[in-house]
Amino acid sequence: MNKHKDKPVATQNLFICLLQNYTKEVFKDDLERNVVNVKLLNDLVQNFQIEQFISANPEHIILFVEYLIKQSISQDKDTDASSPDNTDSLCTALTLLTILMSEQNTPLFSHITPSLESLLNYSTNEEVNILARQVLEQIKAANPSKKRGSKVRRGESYEKAMCDACDPVLPVRGHGMVTLTKLILSGDATAKSNKSQLLCLFMENLSHEDSYLYLSAVEGLAALTAEHADSVVETLTEQFIGQDQRELECRLKLGEVLMRVARHLGEMLVKYKSQFLNAFLHGCKDEDHLMRTSSLSNLAEICRILGYRVGSILSEMFICIKCIMSSDPYPEPRRAAVMVASFLLCALKQEALQVLEPILPELYRTLRHIYDHDLDDRTRLHAQLALEQLNAAVKAFLTPTLPAGFSTLRL
Repeated sequence: MNKHKDKPVATQNLFICLLQNYTKEVFKDDLERNVVNVKLLNDLVQNFQIEQFISANPEHIILFVEYLIKQSISQDKDTDASSPDNTDSLCTALTLLTILMSEQNTPLFSHITPSLESLLNYSTNEEVNILARQVLEQIKAANPSKKRGSKVRRGESYEKAMCDACDPVLPVRGHGMVTLTKLILSGDATAKSNKSQLLCLFMENLSHEDSYLYLSAVEGLAALTAEHADSVVETLTEQFIGQDQRELECRLKLGEVLMRVARHLGEMLVKYKSQFLNAFLHGCKDEDHLMRTSSLSNLAEICRILGYRVGSILSEMFICIKCIMSSDPYPEPRRAAVMVASFLLCALKQEALQVLEPILPELYRTLRHIYDHDLDDRTRLHAQLALEQLNAAVKAFLTPTLPAGFSTLRL
């Protein structure tokens, strides 16, 4: 493999061949060949040429992830329980999908939607479900036109929907707000001209105790992001921080809506990064471990959308992540925290040494302790990956690559 490392086409063909081999039945019965195949894949994905190839041609990874999903569903049907190895592979694969997805290549991900929906129906692992739901939301957010036209009934006018939204009967009022949201998304002319009125309507219903009305109002606010971004972001982030008394499902849904708003903002997210990051950092301190896990996942996604241009709050994020890694009593948040640390270190590369200088020794010791002593195999695996990223950053700092055209002087 090293012999052909300077031949991009040969390296790319080898990578595709190894991915295809992994899905072949003959490899499952040959442990030695399977181990060699996985080892070669692991070495190749660290190659810069392969990183560029995957980013430019994600379809091979998409097919591979789809195979893993179908394999997991099939095993869940047979055994009624997910094995730790399968769950870990799925989590890594689903996270990889969110990293690879962009506005330009999202259509390539559309055909994997049925597999993701089936996974949500059969999987009992909360971490897998959160990641799968996140990928689905990202795909749907990038393809809104396909779902808008089919959902909005032609006979439902703005006036009728507004009348329903003011009805004293709660289900009718909730239905009215849902219809108004659909009208906004479908580009209805009357709804467009009354968006300020709709903003007031949705904000008034945020104080209602009924979860259906509350979530309908949240969805309506998210639909107004393009025209009232300042008000929508401020209101939703404040709701996320201040609604600790609501049901867990309701708060998780609010987190998903916030992520949809963040993806819709795109490059404009930089303007609101402090509000989003502070909201999810608050969620990382929630009493419910599933809420902490979800907030950590959302925090990593926000950083990815920002292109890791997070600023001075990055040190605070790592302090929060380190505390969860070292002291959280539940494995899910610890695993998510170590995974987020690994992704951030991978993105920062050599800059991690400068950005994290005040907490770097303690962060390293925490990761090392987790790798040596944590009882959860998946958490230990993510800790190992994070340590490898730190080691690579130190190595790159101590042995910098010379610019093109320069050569070393040997004495």
